Amino acid sequence: MISYLVYIFRKIKLTTPSFVSKVIFKIVSILFVLSIFDIFSLLLLLPIIKIILDPTIIYKNQYLLFLFSEFGFNSEVVFAIFLLFIIVLFFVVKNVVTYYGIKWQSNTIFNIAEKLTIHQFKLYLFKPFQYYTNNETGNLLRSIIEVPFNFASGILFPLVIIINELIVVLIILVVITIYNPYLFISVILFTAPFLIIYTFFQKNRLKKVSKERDINHANMFAKGKQALDGFKEVILFDKIDFFKVSFQKSVNKFSSAFSTLYLYNSYSPRLVEGIAVLSIFSVIVTGYALNYDMKLIASFLVAFSLAAYRLIPSINKVILSYNNIKSSEFVFSHFEQSQELSESFNIVKSNSVFESSSSLKFSSGLEIKNLSFNYNDSKENIFNKLNIKISKGETVGIIGDSGSGKTTLINILLLLLDEFSGEILVDGQKLDSKSKKEWHKTISYVPQNVIIIAGTLLENITFGIPFQEVNHSKLEKVIEQSQLQEFIQRLPNGINTEIGEHGLKISGGQRQRIGIARALYHEGSLLIFDEATSSLDNKTEMQLTNSIRNLSGKEFTIIIIAHRLESLRYCDSIYKIENGKTVGPLVFEDIK
Repeated sequence: MISYLVYIFRKIKLTTPSFVSKVIFKIVSILFVLSIFDIFSLLLLLPIIKIILDPTIIYKNQYLLFLFSEFGFNSEVVFAIFLLFIIVLFFVVKNVVTYYGIKWQSNTIFNIAEKLTIHQFKLYLFKPFQYYTNNETGNLLRSIIEVPFNFASGILFPLVIIINELIVVLIILVVITIYNPYLFISVILFTAPFLIIYTFFQKNRLKKVSKERDINHANMFAKGKQALDGFKEVILFDKIDFFKVSFQKSVNKFSSAFSTLYLYNSYSPRLVEGIAVLSIFSVIVTGYALNYDMKLIASFLVAFSLAAYRLIPSINKVILSYNNIKSSEFVFSHFEQSQELSESFNIVKSNSVFESSSSLKFSSGLEIKNLSFNYNDSKENIFNKLNIKISKGETVGIIGDSGSGKTTLINILLLLLDEFSGEILVDGQKLDSKSKKEWHKTISYVPQNVIIIAGTLLENITFGIPFQEVNHSKLEKVIEQSQLQEFIQRLPNGINTEIGEHGLKISGGQRQRIGIARALYHEGSLLIFDEATSSLDNKTEMQLTNSIRNLSGKEFTIIIIAHRLESLRYCDSIYKIENGKTVGPLVFEDIK
């Protein structure tokens, strides 16, 4: 058990921020004091029991005799009742202190969970762009939100309980050993083999339970999110049963893992009770074998029973807490991933990835020069010395077949993908990680699928800006530029109308106009439309194309990524991506 505790402490130290270990040390220190209170209250009961069994002890013990005489007692029974009353008062005080100690412990541990959640959230936001394309959102959210609280309830709480109860058990065992070492050694020899065998066979099973619990919990999140995100297709294609079966398999396995843990936790107290009975048997047999007087054996059994009153719950708590920790060890794998990330990106103590150490101005133009790129899992280049030149105030279209790399090009231009060769020059200055923050301030981006958050139209346009900080004159301007006035007038509460998570209450054209308004509100002088009209019908696409056309001029430089040529009708120049290179600059009439 001690070696296992050392192992868990090492895992905590290696996989979590340093403040976690420091707080655990404080919690253990407080619990040590509470444990001493517990033991002391238990020891106080021994004199009372002895007085009840043999009142003459009062006259044989100088401390008891002093109290008996000093307070003028005439009856041993009244004296015993007096001592018992004092002990009851002590228990009341002890329980009040314990209540506030446990309250502080609980608040502290869940405060750790809160801080870890924020820590995880920060680390995952700093993950490279490709990480998000290779991982399920549901699993990422679970690592951020749920795992820290699993760590608190499944690792920290049980760990604290084990340490606390082991202190209590150790002190009680020392006292009993001093009381009668031979009888106590017999108890250990009789009971230890059963505990060792039980723990040995249980350990591997619990490790398997922990793995199954983690895998299937993640699968439940993933399968559930897939079905809910694609509920339209699920219903229309009549695939409810398919997703139900897939989801149910994970639920069944997750439930089975929890059922096994519940079985062990429910059975363990029965095992301890059986061992306690076996201990009494061992005491009687040993005492008889050593020719002990039955009064001596009876006296030891009384002391042992009193100790067992506290030992049995403590041992139960240790076993149950051990089971909980073993079944929750999966949390360390999640923290290890975060730790590796923080070390590789050096972002634990600072936001260095986004810190800018250079100024950047976009006043004359942008040039992509000799760009080559391929994904890590691909041997073929997507781009081979691709070149594009864009002047300030120009509207440039980029077209190409599906899979030609249009969106990849934008991701590189946004510096979301940085493993490329070649240069991106802004006013002749090369973009790199040091200029990323300034470059992002220059850009306003409208994706193909605009994210609509659960909230009002106002909150979706301003996107992360507190209401009291909203610039209403700027807001009116971007509403006009994105042609949202008519839509807002039809809403029951105007711009303060709730539009629903994922934009379920609005049309595709309205969604894209909100994306344009959001981009304009954040005042980037380089507007990028990444196939922003590709999912719309022809009429709505033309309306949005005209809206984008009205934005053209000296105020904005516009890049439009499109699959359909018609979307690029009003561009000053067009580049076509073919075989990893660009053809152009061209004009609309030449391509048509």
